[in-house]
Amino acid sequence: MNWIQKIARSVGLIPVWRAGHPVYPTENLEQLTQEGYVKNSIASACINMIATSAPEAKLKVYRVAGNEEIEVTDHWLMRLIERPNPHMSTFELWELTHIYLNTAGAAYWELVRASRNPNAPVVEVLPLRPDRIKVIPDRKDYIGGYQYEVNGQSITYEPWEILAFPLPNPIDEFRPLSPLARVAREIGIDNETTDFTKAFFENGAVPGGILSTDQQLTEEESDRIELRWWQRFRGKRRGRTAVLGKGAQYQQLSMNFQEMEFESLRAFTETRICAAFGVDPVLLPSWVGIRYGGKYSNYQEARKHLWDETLIPALRRIETKVSMLLEEGLIARFDVSNVQALQENENDKYTRIIAAFEKGLITKNEGRLKLGYEEINDEEDGFIDEQQQEPEQEQPQSEEEPTEETEEKSFFLTKSNKNRFVRSLHMIQDQQIPEFKRDLQSYFEQVHSLVSRVFDQKLSGDDLARLLAFFEGQRQKIKDGLLRVANDHIPPVIVAAARMTMDILDGEYSSNAVIGAYIDRYISEFVDGATNTTLKDLRAILRKAQKEEWSIYQTQMAIQDKFKIYSESRAEIIARTEMVRASNMGARISYEVFGVKEMSWLDTDDNRTCPICKEMDGKTVVVGQPFAVAGDEIAGVRVSYSVVEVPPIHPKCRCTIIPKIST
Repeated sequence: MNWIQKIARSVGLIPVWRAGHPVYPTENLEQLTQEGYVKNSIASACINMIATSAPEAKLKVYRVAGNEEIEVTDHWLMRLIERPNPHMSTFELWELTHIYLNTAGAAYWELVRASRNPNAPVVEVLPLRPDRIKVIPDRKDYIGGYQYEVNGQSITYEPWEILAFPLPNPIDEFRPLSPLARVAREIGIDNETTDFTKAFFENGAVPGGILSTDQQLTEEESDRIELRWWQRFRGKRRGRTAVLGKGAQYQQLSMNFQEMEFESLRAFTETRICAAFGVDPVLLPSWVGIRYGGKYSNYQEARKHLWDETLIPALRRIETKVSMLLEEGLIARFDVSNVQALQENENDKYTRIIAAFEKGLITKNEGRLKLGYEEINDEEDGFIDEQQQEPEQEQPQSEEEPTEETEEKSFFLTKSNKNRFVRSLHMIQDQQIPEFKRDLQSYFEQVHSLVSRVFDQKLSGDDLARLLAFFEGQRQKIKDGLLRVANDHIPPVIVAAARMTMDILDGEYSSNAVIGAYIDRYISEFVDGATNTTLKDLRAILRKAQKEEWSIYQTQMAIQDKFKIYSESRAEIIARTEMVRASNMGARISYEVFGVKEMSWLDTDDNRTCPICKEMDGKTVVVGQPFAVAGDEIAGVRVSYSVVEVPPIHPKCRCTIIPKIST
């Protein structure tokens, strides 16, 4: 549609309930943002916490098939969000979107399409300042378009050119209501309190008052006395004793901090401001947060509450609007499964259930069911008090003639040590994962720098094939870098897990050739596999570049994007997966040395446990034999690893192996 058609379409089509005229926001959003976001530290801290936390959840696309949702990993929306426009990253897009939502009550994306056609593909997303947007109501279509005004100029957008995320306003459907506007009065009080404090100290911390006398004073004498009083009690001289002349009296007019109950006032406004944004004051360096948020447990709970009550509802609102851009049968959804604040602490779960059993609050079977194990027979169920009444060894065996059963049981973990073993193994993993991830990210940055050097030669598009040979020539350098990182993190975890396992088995740990040989084999296979994956990804980019005749710049950007994925997600996947493998293998090596005959697979039994791990749970094999091999089908999925000697069975698997437990 041309400009004339746009104007003609809007004339006479304003909804009748608007009396023939569109009603636009009358409040000054720029002033509101200045007072609430720029000047008020509490409001800005709340908004920034929301805006910088929300990008942790990644937007994904799913295909709905009946009651099942299948992730679509290669979709144009994913590529668009990963690079929304030439000037902005994914993080910046979501950050600015949430800032706009919380300051103006709405966020607007300009959808730049490949052509002037509502069905043309979206190639860029540009967030627009919401204070410059006016909605054009339409009698037939509800919204006829959007008007964007800047520097006296106006641009009119068709509805399909804008994706709007407005917050509801119960009394005005075209005027979004922001959390900042809802708490404007409290922000005003808080700002005035801050201004009062600033003025108080700027005035030398001297409270306002009247210096009166019975004597008749000229105007010149009054000015001179006022100046002398000011000079004597301002700045560093404040607080000195005042000596007044004959008949002179001082009368205080303004209240001091104590009379105003200053702390209570600050706490009141801070709490109300935080409540409007759904952010617990404990999370902020506010007066309330500092006073009541000192405990780590309070902070952790507040972080979880922020996601449950504030961020997830906001993300659900956004994803429903984004889904309107997708083809039929597809939906957009934010994946919160990897959000750190929402992760369940398995150690806490085990500790809580064990403590409940030991205090007699639950029976053994109730505890086993909570941990995902089958019930035992009724005779062995009961509370801990009932179990403690029985002697530990009812029929001690003769030392001269030990039975086979007694000899075999000595190789098994006791029930009481099983949970201690699992907790200890998880602790070893958790301590090493962050450092391993950080070093992997640094390693990928170094590889990217190494690979990027060839582009300094400014090769032409005809020379893209030569890049492949260059990358292959860097294989050893790429491999050596990863080898250094692996040697820093994998052996310590294997040894720590082996030592811990021996300790629980009441054995004596000693460094031996078995551990050394396995470490050498493990690291070699890991480094070769990861290096091959990196070079395979680079080759795939180059083949696509050659096929589609990319420019050098396009190839550079594609490689840069790939290494960004390496840094943001692949580093964490490798760190978590390999730390689980290394710790479990350390435990298995100790089983072999100690003489344990069988070991069992144990899943984590929480809401993140996948069907594969659930099916593997409880599977028992002879120590030294694999749990699965490539081609085995588990829960409808074929195993991709060549041999699964110990967990993991898939990337980021969190399972454990334990010795078969005697009953």
